[in-house]
Amino acid sequence: VYMLLDNIQNLSGQLSGAPQLSIFLKSDTDKATIERLKLHLKQHPKIANFQFISKKDALKQLEKESKLADALNSLTRNPLPDAFIIDAKDTSPETLKKLRTEMLEWPSSEYVQLDSTWMKRLNALIKLGKLVILILTILLSSALIIITFNTIRLQILTKHDEIEVSKLIGATSNFIRRPFLYFGAIQGMAGGAIAWIIVA
Repeated sequence: VYMLLDNIQNLSGQLSGAPQLSIFLKSDTDKATIERLKLHLKQHPKIANFQFISKKDALKQLEKESKLADALNSLTRNPLPDAFIIDAKDTSPETLKKLRTEMLEWPSSEYVQLDSTWMKRLNALIKLGKLVILILTILLSSALIIITFNTIRLQILTKHDEIEVSKLIGATSNFIRRPFLYFGAIQGMAGGAIAWIIVA
């Protein structure tokens, strides 16, 4: 279950709905500045890929997807800004927050929107799941130790007569204990091997 949660956490960063950063540029940003930004984003080590959406394309998309075509046509100027939609390499909330803070400091950046609410919730649920697994692991490990000791104790009881005879002929306590300790070690190794096979 721990491996399943870990894989879900890794997979969440590769989903189509992975959190994105949207940079909205200032209205007076010229084409030369936009080209420099494109080059900077392409070379940025924390950015996987990006998409530029011009204010003209954004208005067309808004007209297409909304029922406000008439209202938009009556506008004297395009109120929408040029924007970049960015996919980060690392989608952890901490990294995205730092990246957003960095982008807000860029001179041509008016506003940076971070879509990470669902990612924070998912990470919180995964952390809770891992905590539950840790508690279960401690409980199951304790139960396993108790069961192993009880099994060895039962083995000792079944061999009670043999132990008494061995002591009478001079066997030491260590000599008598050794087979039971070996049996416990073999049980532990067998359990570990079975667990490894299941996980593999």
